[in-house]
Amino acid sequence: MSLGTQAPGAASENAGHRSAAPRQAGVAAVETLLAAPIVLLLGLSVLQWGLLFHGRGAVAHAAQEAARAGSVDHASSDAIERGFARGLAPWLYGSSGPEEHAANVARTRAHLSQGKAAGWASWRRLAPTAGSFTDWAETARAPDGQPIEGLLEIPNDNLTLRTGMRLPASGVAGYRGAEPIGSASKQTLSDANLLKVEVVYGVPLTVPLIGRVAAWVMRGIDGCGGGAGAGAGAGAGAGAGAWAGAGASMRLGTVDLGVPAPAASPRRWACAHYDAVGDDGRSRPRWPVRVSATVRMQSPARDADAPPPLETDVTPGPSLGPGVVDPEGAFRPIAPRKQNPGGASPTQDGSHDRAPGFLKLGGDRLTPPPGMCGAS
Repeated sequence: MSLGTQAPGAASENAGHRSAAPRQAGVAAVETLLAAPIVLLLGLSVLQWGLLFHGRGAVAHAAQEAARAGSVDHASSDAIERGFARGLAPWLYGSSGPEEHAANVARTRAHLSQGKAAGWASWRRLAPTAGSFTDWAETARAPDGQPIEGLLEIPNDNLTLRTGMRLPASGVAGYRGAEPIGSASKQTLSDANLLKVEVVYGVPLTVPLIGRVAAWVMRGIDGCGGGAGAGAGAGAGAGAGAWAGAGASMRLGTVDLGVPAPAASPRRWACAHYDAVGDDGRSRPRWPVRVSATVRMQSPARDADAPPPLETDVTPGPSLGPGVVDPEGAFRPIAPRKQNPGGASPTQDGSHDRAPGFLKLGGDRLTPPPGMCGAS
């Protein structure tokens, strides 16, 4: 057989391969079209949940800052709000210096005020409760120790002595160790000195497609129905999905997602988060995050329902006068037997026998001067 001649069997096999090749073309493209949407949705979902958990960490930090600020300022509402804004500002706006940080804290307070009005930002004090004040409150005192009429506070000083000596006003329901438990609050005095703050904040769902689909699903789970809240409007954009009105379905481009069925146990408080609107007036759904923080009070907790104290509320005490200074001849030394009643005298305890300066550290030792430094 010559080198230029091909066997008949090989020629037929090559012909079969050439004829089968066109039938396999385009299979990879079909597989890509089938897998790409799934992979894209999974990737966007992971990204959205990562951002959501990052936001939850920021809200938890802000709640801790709110509780810390309240603990040193009588658990006042204004102090808690200031702490919440201070803790949330770095996540919202960041800062490059103290001046910018102060400005961003003010921006955050305005942002939270807008959220409170829209329903996607709120906070409340869970403890001390009204029962805590019923059991353990007493008349508040000003920094100079004078009582402030009409204002109650839970004492915070000398808790080691107070917890074992003071009884709750509503009666004793039991004991935890040596500490009595109040009937109204079911708390000891130590428990009543714990400040617990709960904050609710809507973390924005910023990832395209996934964020709005997640908000739509949660509307059905939380019993919000298919209606739109404040987020409906012409600026919502059909390509990204928008609420179309009460009882209407949600559309994602040309796809009708339908109307979610109402839930058996609705959480109506969460609906304002899914219907949130951005600063530009467009729909910007949020995910409700609820966290709490507990710290020990560093100042007496005051009754939130009582009015703030005014300077006129402080009852002035009687004047002690300018005082009288005794004449020089009236000063008499105290006899040794009165200085240390029942104790030994300086002669008896050996104090007179000690040389002056015996209490000086190192006074009984001589420190030699340092020697010459040199090579040995």
